[in-house]
Amino acid sequence: MTAPQEVELARLLPSLQEGTKTGTLKIWGDSDRVKYIYFKRGIVELLKTRVSRTLLGKALLKRHKLSEDQLNAALERQKAASNSLRLGEILVGMGIVKESDVHQALAYQIAEEIFELFTWPTAYTEFFRGQPPLDIFEPEDLQARVSLSPIQLTREAIRRQNELQDIRRSIPSLKDV
Repeated sequence: MTAPQEVELARLLPSLQEGTKTGTLKIWGDSDRVKYIYFKRGIVELLKTRVSRTLLGKALLKRHKLSEDQLNAALERQKAASNSLRLGEILVGMGIVKESDVHQALAYQIAEEIFELFTWPTAYTEFFRGQPPLDIFEPEDLQARVSLSPIQLTREAIRRQNELQDIRRSIPSLKDV
């Protein structure tokens, strides 16, 4: 475990990949938001947060893998099962999407959560070496691993930041829209 410290994510994430680190990175900011990213040999495999910005169903909708009606039917089935089944499992079981669609949507969801970290004014981190802690990641989470490059994620996050700055320079105020 490393001591908590304020960090520049654009340097930290690639260094974890370059150092082929295995462990969980806890990231928190000035608000009460906290995210946990699990790295295996430097590659992002899991992410856990209390409130996800991108829901799986919305990610599948955005990728045109299902309709709003199909999503609502699956959500009703999930509610009837007392939330004991995950949405992805229900959608695959209903034959609406393939497991590969769910996996791609999970990767998209995790990437978007990481991109959002780059918008935080301040980020503090702590790194815990070893396997994903079971007090953070549930056994079901461990079955839904992805493989994302921190270097590529960082490049995309910086590209998005630069694009947003360009837009803000072009349109200084929402009143101008």
